[in-house]
Amino acid sequence: MPRVSIVMTVYNGQAYIEEAVKSALAQTMGDFELIVVDDGSTDKSIDQIRQIKDERIKIIQLGLNSGRGAARNVGVRESSGEYIAIFDADDISLPNRLEKQVAYLDKYQKLGVVSGQIEHFEDGKMPRRLYNYPIRSAEVSNWFDSGMMAIPHCACMMRRSCFAFGEYDPGFTYIEDLEFFMRLSRHIEMVNLPDTLVYYRNNKLERPMLADIAHNQLHHGYTVYVANSKIAGQSYINFQDWQSAPGRLFFYKLVTWWSYVKLRIKLAFKH
Repeated sequence: MPRVSIVMTVYNGQAYIEEAVKSALAQTMGDFELIVVDDGSTDKSIDQIRQIKDERIKIIQLGLNSGRGAARNVGVRESSGEYIAIFDADDISLPNRLEKQVAYLDKYQKLGVVSGQIEHFEDGKMPRRLYNYPIRSAEVSNWFDSGMMAIPHCACMMRRSCFAFGEYDPGFTYIEDLEFFMRLSRHIEMVNLPDTLVYYRNNKLERPMLADIAHNQLHHGYTVYVANSKIAGQSYINFQDWQSAPGRLFFYKLVTWWSYVKLRIKLAFKH
């Protein structure tokens, strides 16, 4: 049984999947299995992975596109490691990522999740840190209580026991990680290491589109609403009805503009 199961989902990711897989195989801690779940890709993503000869790679093909949450659930169910590490199919994990996270979870038995800092980058450009995620578990909990993403999902490692509190909600096709973590944070302690563990690919970093930010903010708001409803044991309405509430779209237009301004300022000072 491997100590770590790396779960990586991919959907039409042929441009970057090879680089992401190789960053996993280059880890200094080699006691792991790499489970790649192909979520119905129509490109050559899986063909590229099959060309990489490593017995630690296990490929699962779903046939139809089911969404990242459903695909991750399949990967976790098929895994056998003590710890579950999430790797995205277009990011680059630094070589000592697993080594640091395993050592931390081994040392602090009460922790359920450990992640770390990430640095954003575009193709051909140097990575840079735009955000500092909270380090201590109390700060992480406060962020989640406020509906803020406190744990970089693409850099996290979890104990298998975390999934006793539920899986990813397959009904979410967007921001399923925030909804999952908000529920999980009520039961377990989570922390972030101060170290950068992942280079996060974002090829729209220098050219953020208002439409993309508006989409993100609206779905973020709905995700927080659903997660809080589940935590409180209450029913919730669908996205279309939720966004149609009086004044909601106007409010999120204001949030979008403010988010855009903050991002432009941050980018200007990070050059």
